[in-house]
Amino acid sequence: MIANTLLVLATAALAAATPINKPGGARCKGANPVLPVNGDFPELPAPPAGARLKRIALGYGIQNYTCAGADAAPVATGALAGLFDITPLYPNPEDPRSLDQATFDRLTAMVVESASTNIPLQLVSTLPDRVPNAAPGADASKPFLPAKDLPVPGLAGVKLKHTGEHFFTDAGVPMFKLDDGLSIQCAKLDGFNAPKSAAAGPHGEAAVAWLRLGVKEGTEGKGTNGLKFVYRVETGGGSSHGCKDGGASDSSFYTAAYWFYG
Repeated sequence: MIANTLLVLATAALAAATPINKPGGARCKGANPVLPVNGDFPELPAPPAGARLKRIALGYGIQNYTCAGADAAPVATGALAGLFDITPLYPNPEDPRSLDQATFDRLTAMVVESASTNIPLQLVSTLPDRVPNAAPGADASKPFLPAKDLPVPGLAGVKLKHTGEHFFTDAGVPMFKLDDGLSIQCAKLDGFNAPKSAAAGPHGEAAVAWLRLGVKEGTEGKGTNGLKFVYRVETGGGSSHGCKDGGASDSSFYTAAYWFYG
């Protein structure tokens, strides 16, 4: 995706960007990651003063929808995605693993443009009554494949380390479960359309919105270890194919960058 990332902060609100905390609390010297900016639509509110960036993860999976009829609007029913650590790839002159800014900004686009390749889900292509062009759905009883690293098309030798899973609970609550034991159940705080330049899915599906999520009330401290906010930015694909051509259920491949703050 060609959504610009701030290198020189344009507003005081975004000037409060915070350095990464690597596992164990060590800072990523030389890097000061800053949330991407939308540029075309309102910006998501910046993390509050004192918030610490814990991790940046690339999410790769499917967005799910249902259709009540050909004249109905699709209803989002959640998402399933593997999460892959891209924190070490953030531009950093002191880290040889890091990428240049333009390449880092396009990671989600590079993955969604070859969607269905190496997707970390147990896909089922025989689900009944699907919307035309729908991506395969995931196995309801065991949606995730065993964890493994994700190669990035176009970046020889680059593999993203598996760092967790994103799914919705039985109560419809978005949840992120990280491999190091951290987890967070979320509630939507803000959302705006993705930039006009955002990458489309394999059948031209528009990019889903950028979101700011906060820890769901009543779940604070339940494995969160201080995680409080998740930002979904740099989205690619994921929008519904619509209901007009028939079918009761729909899925679309998508990618996103998730920024975790505590």
